[in-house]
Amino acid sequence: MWCVVCVVIAVLLGGCVDGPVVNASGPGNRLGKAVDAKGTPVRAPFYYEPLPVRNACFVESVRLYDQYLGRNIGGESGWVKVLQWGSRESDDKIGLGHAVAVFTARGTLWTYDINHGFTQLAVAVDRRADLTDVTPEIFAKYPQQRPVLAMYREDGFQQERTKVPENLFYHASQDVREVTKVASELGRVRPVKVVEFKFNAGGELKTGMAAAFLFGNRPCLYMPAKGTQIGRVRVTTIDDLPLIVNMLKQLYPNATDVKWGGGGYWFMPPKG
Repeated sequence: MWCVVCVVIAVLLGGCVDGPVVNASGPGNRLGKAVDAKGTPVRAPFYYEPLPVRNACFVESVRLYDQYLGRNIGGESGWVKVLQWGSRESDDKIGLGHAVAVFTARGTLWTYDINHGFTQLAVAVDRRADLTDVTPEIFAKYPQQRPVLAMYREDGFQQERTKVPENLFYHASQDVREVTKVASELGRVRPVKVVEFKFNAGGELKTGMAAAFLFGNRPCLYMPAKGTQIGRVRVTTIDDLPLIVNMLKQLYPNATDVKWGGGGYWFMPPKG
């Protein structure tokens, strides 16, 4: 898998996209995988099961962030961040980046990467805030990249969650299944809304959908085909539909009929 991180000056601050997820029940399953800095298998700091959805590096990092805090993995001295970066392709283009979670557990520093599972870093815990110390081990797993704009992200104040979106696991549309799966999982901790919109693709009017949530007071949009896009503005609620419309139009300039999804089987019903 890989991630694309891009900077869009107008509305979006960045984005995260990766390749198809490995089937959690298949031979590439990474559940519980953990290694130390030398690649030797070690006991995982805690159990974590990734979601069977596409383009989820940022979503998985936020979800692990939530579980780490909710389960009090680090105790009173717990520390967790989401690390995101881009990769320089040319002097004026940034792409092919990634996002991982970085945290402390059992007196050591760890990272969780959707591509590699848990890794116990060699960096001392008291150097955890210094990206020049932390990132070399992480970037070494992606030698094809030229990492730039690495930054830690952490959550901020936001309105408390209300209704958790329904997981439409039975729906005929893969996009519906994946968006509602992400929305229902993140919605256990933070406010999340499902967004439906129309867009034109090759002369055909299609229906798209996204999961809208906040992280670090930034509006985020998860879409299976485009990953997670992060807005520039800082907000404390995800209820601003005009803001969501502006974000969508950076990716789908012809997006119309943008509205909050109502849920249920007849939300974005299959054709025929």
